[in-house]
Amino acid sequence: MSRNGPPYPDRDRRGPPPDRNHDQQQSRDQRHHDRPYPVPSGRSGPPPPRRDHRRNAPPPAPIVRAGPVILSIPVPTPDGAPGPPVAVQQPTELAVFSYDQHGQFHADASSLRYWHPPAGYSAVAGQAGTAGTPFLHPSHPPPEPHLIDLNAQFDQYTPSANGIEPLDNLLRGLVDGHVWPFNAGKDVHVVTLRGIATKFLCAPCDNHRDGWELGAVRYNGTVFIHEHVTAARRANEKAMKSDSRRARMVYWGYRFEQQCVLNTLPAEMAESDRVRAEEERRTTPVNAKAQFCSVFTTKIGSTRLVMGAEVDCCLDTTATGKRHYVELKTNKCVCPPGDHRAWRAKLLRIWAQSFLAGVPTIMVGFRDNDGVLVDMQELSTSDLPRMVRGSADAWDPMACLRFAANALEKVREAVREEGVYYVREEM
Repeated sequence: MSRNGPPYPDRDRRGPPPDRNHDQQQSRDQRHHDRPYPVPSGRSGPPPPRRDHRRNAPPPAPIVRAGPVILSIPVPTPDGAPGPPVAVQQPTELAVFSYDQHGQFHADASSLRYWHPPAGYSAVAGQAGTAGTPFLHPSHPPPEPHLIDLNAQFDQYTPSANGIEPLDNLLRGLVDGHVWPFNAGKDVHVVTLRGIATKFLCAPCDNHRDGWELGAVRYNGTVFIHEHVTAARRANEKAMKSDSRRARMVYWGYRFEQQCVLNTLPAEMAESDRVRAEEERRTTPVNAKAQFCSVFTTKIGSTRLVMGAEVDCCLDTTATGKRHYVELKTNKCVCPPGDHRAWRAKLLRIWAQSFLAGVPTIMVGFRDNDGVLVDMQELSTSDLPRMVRGSADAWDPMACLRFAANALEKVREAVREEGVYYVREEM
């Protein structure tokens, strides 16, 4: 199946089968997985619908639409009145899938990579710092011969597939992993990608957003949300292709990821094999088509979601078989005051991405303006809100969760019949 195929699940004959009991009570296994996430809990969930007790009540009149329904969601200001806490469920992995170096889909973990920093670098545990400034200058730079130039082999790399990631392969991962027909289709309100949920989560506190528009369809009681290409999105992609500096900075991120991972868990490799693998990653051009993705279920407020997310690498595996996933990021060395503000704003998106997927650890590579990796730092996802607390441009994670929970409820309420809906941010 093409990665750039239509995002509508009912067009894929391999999609999840109809589930006519999606409103029934959750099974015992589902209740077992309803573990609270480490955020304050509170009451959530819409009131039950009123029943029509009239005998022989006539069926509702069919709804005829001339075009897609448009739902605008106003985004509150971050300094608005505080609201109740939102309950969030700990993410539970349902399935995995991979894209190989040719961009082909595989319902397995063949593209999973393992954390192994390059020689001379060590990820120092991050501290909260002053007013959300966790890193001011290179504190542990490696010796000069070990400095990594992230520009290396820029003219040889294979970029990732263009276009917006559809939902097709997320659903295919569930079906091929024998997950959806047995338990994942019960009481699933929304299926989407992590990037879309991140838009909801960041909206109240992101001062640099350019607006978003999403497409939504209902199928057998579940709402599938995908990204809709707006004029602003097309203009931004066109600008990126023509901006050589921005294209190079995107490559720096891919090159950093490549230089920090191995195909096999390092602890299970012989010394000679590990040295050979380290040399191969230094000389092999970057191929951004190869990706590993996790499909997981979580709950925000009253909405149970199934989401898919690309995962950069794995640190190790616990005794129970759960993988310790790691997010990899690059950032310019934080020095001038303006850099502090930009860094705190970036931490919002890093937190949202990692929090949604249950990724506990972030490894950040700090580079100079020329793309040379000068230091690395380990951050904990749970510590990121504390890192920005007290600064003038701090963001509130609970305000983000409240908006995301409310936005998801509004989408579910609006998308009641099968058809195409557009969900827009009200600027």
